[in-house]
Amino acid sequence: MTHIEKIEKLTEFIKEKHGNQLRKYVNTHYYNHPIRVGILAFKHHTSNHLFLMEIGLCHDLFEDTDCTYEELFNFLRKELKYGKIEANIICEGVNHLTNEFTPEAYPGLNRKERKEKEAIRLRHIPWYCQTVKYADIIDNLPSIVKHDPPFAKVYLEEKIQLLDVMRNGSIHLLIKCCAAINDAQNELKLME
Repeated sequence: MTHIEKIEKLTEFIKEKHGNQLRKYVNTHYYNHPIRVGILAFKHHTSNHLFLMEIGLCHDLFEDTDCTYEELFNFLRKELKYGKIEANIICEGVNHLTNEFTPEAYPGLNRKERKEKEAIRLRHIPWYCQTVKYADIIDNLPSIVKHDPPFAKVYLEEKIQLLDVMRNGSIHLLIKCCAAINDAQNELKLME
């Protein structure tokens, strides 16, 4: 099976897992977001790291669907014929990108405290996961700024705090992410 065929089958898997979930504000199929994130991360990598696309495609599975680490691992191994090491790298990448400091897990912390702790955690994730996170931020920004300017101000501050400590990913995508944040801040100023 070629890499392109694997990506096509993995895309169908994430479409199935995200099902009828809709993207907030724009009411389009949610699975379009991880597809864009996977493509953006892969386009901006500077090595032959093939798993950026896979991790990008799957980055919200554990957080937003009923998919488990075991289910994804088994799908990668059995259906896509990835080796054990490769399947683990992909699943661990998704794990790294799954919010740990959620309101459910940490009800005693407010949003600001949770995001601060999440930034500290994300500082230490592998470079390729940080690269996917940059792509995630870039893809989230336009709809948040356009449809929810008050929340966009909070979101942008959180992402600036995150990028202050998360600097190991693709430099090209980090620069693009910083530019997208700057553009979003300017757009919000024009709305005032």
